[in-house]
Amino acid sequence: MFRIFLIGFLLFSLFSSAQHSLLGTFEPAEDFDFIIVYKVTPERWVYVVNGEVDSTGFLKLALGENASPGVYKAVYDLPEKAHAITFIYNGNEDVNFSFSKSEGVSFISGENKIFQEYSKKMHSVQSEIQQALVSDDAAEKLPKLIERQKQIQTAAESQADAFTLKYVRALKPYIPDNFENKAAYEIYRKNNFFDNFDFSSEALQHSDFGLELLKRFYYEFVSLNNNEGYRAVIDDIVRETLAAGREYQKNILTDFWQFLYDNNRTNAANYLASKHLIRLARMQGDLPLAENLERIVNTSVGAVAPDFTLMHYDENKTLHELKDAAYYVLIFWSTECPHCTDQMPVIYEHLKDIPTSKIQVVTVALESDATRWQNFSKQFSNYINVLGTGAWRDEIVRTYDIQATPTFFVLGPQKQIFSRPRGVSNFLSIIETLKNHHSER
Repeated sequence: MFRIFLIGFLLFSLFSSAQHSLLGTFEPAEDFDFIIVYKVTPERWVYVVNGEVDSTGFLKLALGENASPGVYKAVYDLPEKAHAITFIYNGNEDVNFSFSKSEGVSFISGENKIFQEYSKKMHSVQSEIQQALVSDDAAEKLPKLIERQKQIQTAAESQADAFTLKYVRALKPYIPDNFENKAAYEIYRKNNFFDNFDFSSEALQHSDFGLELLKRFYYEFVSLNNNEGYRAVIDDIVRETLAAGREYQKNILTDFWQFLYDNNRTNAANYLASKHLIRLARMQGDLPLAENLERIVNTSVGAVAPDFTLMHYDENKTLHELKDAAYYVLIFWSTECPHCTDQMPVIYEHLKDIPTSKIQVVTVALESDATRWQNFSKQFSNYINVLGTGAWRDEIVRTYDIQATPTFFVLGPQKQIFSRPRGVSNFLSIIETLKNHHSER
């Protein structure tokens, strides 16, 4: 009898533990069909389960035995990182939410509702603090806002369970006991910004909350300095993440670099890479990351364009040895690219009457077979036409980090990269500006 009871109890326990589900409604229903759930780890997102959204926009996914407590992403579209719902799972309850393209996600019950309400309220008051810091009546506004922060933090800590509580406490902002003055508050806020977040915590490393904290620190303290001083802010970020261990530090700084790069913070991204991240990647044996970052830094606006031999034009001369033009244009293209074969003659018509003393065009064709290129490029008589016979495996492709064709670079007289226009229309607009500017001189 005892054995029957024990077996029944164990089966019930296993059955119960598998009952926790991800329950969601999506709007508009016709825009959603498939959801993939991943668990966040320090290195990557790990697949857990997937399922379909039905015709009414309803989703029910059993999280099952593979879903241990932690932070998860429910991906509903591509690219994954831009179309993912973040939720926490404590192993004790369903995760229930609604999602719409216009309003985003709203958690209906449980720990995620508590955590979301905490995050929204704290984010709102922090935004008000940012505005107050640059206002004339900061001394009047800040004490009231700090008091609201205390109330939000206290309420969330009293409502959260033990699992959620560690995230609430880790994300607690700097809240002084007493407000002294604006200057003191700004200094203490920056110096104590990361005090509650332990980057060495395994639980926190299995989330993207650390990355979000780095983004906020960057935006808040770079913006307070009129978008200057990013080097000091990045140095602070690197120093704060040092205690996490080299591998995790490399991972989170790589994600932070990607954030800067994707948001056109090119100078900051290059500084992070060249001053800190490339060296860290090499120390950790991640040579592909280090080499990729070096290529991007070396081909960013402001850098001197990497030199290369003018193959099949004058193999005794290199790009850097060209001397006679005010500007140089590099066009990476291919006869195997339909867009290129359509657009290159159009581009030539716009540029053919510009003297090479003003703008010298160097084309680099990425070809697996030279025959078609030889015939096609004859129409570009004013250009320096270079052939990369290795196609996408050619060394120059890796050096310039070419991801698509056509790709354009505009260089100054010393071969420094002046611009990297995206698309033919942007490229021709820049050419027109340079042509007119040079004519006025």
